[in-house]
Amino acid sequence: MRKMLSGMLAAVFALSAISLAACSAENDDLSKNPDPTIPGNPDPQESGKESDVTIGTSIEIPTEKEREIVQAWLDKYSRGDQNASEFSLDVRGVFGDTYAFYLCGPFAASDVITDILVDNILFEFPSSYTLDVYHGGTFYTLGTAFENGLLTRSDLLALQKNYNNGWNWSTSQIIKEDYVREYGGVNTEDLSLRVFYRWSMERSVLFVDGGADYPAVMTEQEVDGVTFCYGSTQQLLYYGYHGESDSMFCDLETAFASGCLDHEDLLAIQYNYENGIQIIVP
Repeated sequence: MRKMLSGMLAAVFALSAISLAACSAENDDLSKNPDPTIPGNPDPQESGKESDVTIGTSIEIPTEKEREIVQAWLDKYSRGDQNASEFSLDVRGVFGDTYAFYLCGPFAASDVITDILVDNILFEFPSSYTLDVYHGGTFYTLGTAFENGLLTRSDLLALQKNYNNGWNWSTSQIIKEDYVREYGGVNTEDLSLRVFYRWSMERSVLFVDGGADYPAVMTEQEVDGVTFCYGSTQQLLYYGYHGESDSMFCDLETAFASGCLDHEDLLAIQYNYENGIQIIVP
């Protein structure tokens, strides 16, 4: 009896291994991310700058440096009728001689959600008023500062964690609240998100963790010829309107059938999932 049980277990494990190998082999030709709007997650080399990093809210910097930054901004962007005394800086990060800040002054920001994705790290702002970066007389966006080696990935993660202090709204929170509303049995505080494609209240593909226990068993899902191999019964969810007025979540098959995802989307999702490329959300 013991020999028979051992043989059955061995057969199960062998089948699981064969299934996993088949899934891996099937997608070996995906040598690059098919969606150029979603970059990979490289580990960029540190820029070599001194470890002089300060993260916070309204960081105090030398008065001369603040004047330098404000004047440089006026020289580049001013309409000619603006005075330096009308402006101040809300500095959120100091990285050696690189500064990440909000410029505060007499100008209006449009009341629209602004998402900025840098190396798959998401910055989500409640308006068009976003962080700027200053270094050596030149202004950069978060993205161009990263591309030029002025900010590292660790710097970006630290900024993301800090930048929206005092702001309680986020897309993450809304998605968690929608999950609790649809499925119940859990609090938003117990949930976490792993996002593998897009990121907005209109369209995201993700795992919602913490809402249920999923048996650890190999499962497969095929949508329009694109195969997804999972290590448990938990499968990727599509979040967004998909034709059902009382639901924001559905599986990938439903999202594809309703036209919310196309074949290229599925390939991009597959690539990101198999390579562990996630969008880091606040």
